Amino acid sequence: CSVTEWTGGLYISPTMAGSRPGGLVAGAWAAMMSLGLNGYLESTGKIMEVSKKIQKGIDDISGLFVIGKPDMTVVAFGSDAVDIFEVNDIMSSNGWHLNALQRPNSLHICVTLQHTAIYEEFLKDLEDSVNTVSESESRAYQWGDGSHLWRCWEDAGQRHGQGVACGVHGQLLLTIDWLSLCNMYTYKPQ
Repeated sequence: CSVTEWTGGLYISPTMAGSRPGGLVAGAWAAMMSLGLNGYLESTGKIMEVSKKIQKGIDDISGLFVIGKPDMTVVAFGSDAVDIFEVNDIMSSNGWHLNALQRPNSLHICVTLQHTAIYEEFLKDLEDSVNTVSESESRAYQWGDGSHLWRCWEDAGQRHGQGVACGVHGQLLLTIDWLSLCNMYTYKPQ
């Protein structure tokens, strides 16, 4: 199987199932047989309802916005107020594993049946993470406490046309003199 017109680039796979191994296909079939049509529709309804609640909850968090108008269960969101990758780092440390996206910098959650019982906890942790990043960014620019370094990564990568792993601390991916460059971004009180 090969797809040459996909916007994600050239995709070639040795089988018709693509990257889906046979075990996953068999597992999906077994789940459908176990749930039946009514069970599937009931689960889908719950997931779709929670997806809409998560979208609204994200829109209600100051500084966050939902990207696009999600019709299904993948909800992407970004921020015009805080570093969204820092938010992701905090969410990960709290056990939430979101997917990071680029252009614009954003995150997404794929809502599943497991989220239907804990979506309120997710939204609370997300709001707390945004507030923590907002407070730490404010302190960093006021006092130069070191957390400014990661914003420097992104700035340097954009200026020098190099890729950057934003939000991944401790990785040296730039070939420039990053320490002197980052020192330019340290804001200390006079």
